[in-house]
Amino acid sequence: MDLDTAFKKHGGWIEQFCTAIFNQDTLDIEIYENDNHCELGNWLHGEGKTKYGKLNAYSRLVSSHAAFHKVAGKVVLAINAKEFKQAEHLLSENGEFAIASDMVRSAILKIKQENNL
Repeated sequence: MDLDTAFKKHGGWIEQFCTAIFNQDTLDIEIYENDNHCELGNWLHGEGKTKYGKLNAYSRLVSSHAAFHKVAGKVVLAINAKEFKQAEHLLSENGEFAIASDMVRSAILKIKQENNL
């Protein structure tokens, strides 16, 4: 599992969110809200848990990843409710989405450092 590539896929969501806001589209919340529907989530709840489940860094990554998906769900709810200003606020440079994303990035770095990945 390439943790950096998996994380970058989450980063691509900003473009999807912005496109949905611009086009006033709706999104499938299941894709974004559930932390076990993405590549990183599948790894965390499968192979990653088997290999690293007892480590503090793993627990931190699981919790930060789940929190990230919760925020992504909030963004989708705002978009689907046509509350575009709220969605934009969540996606802003210092918004909840950026903060949650930074937490996942930090947790990935920590688990990589501790395990020479």
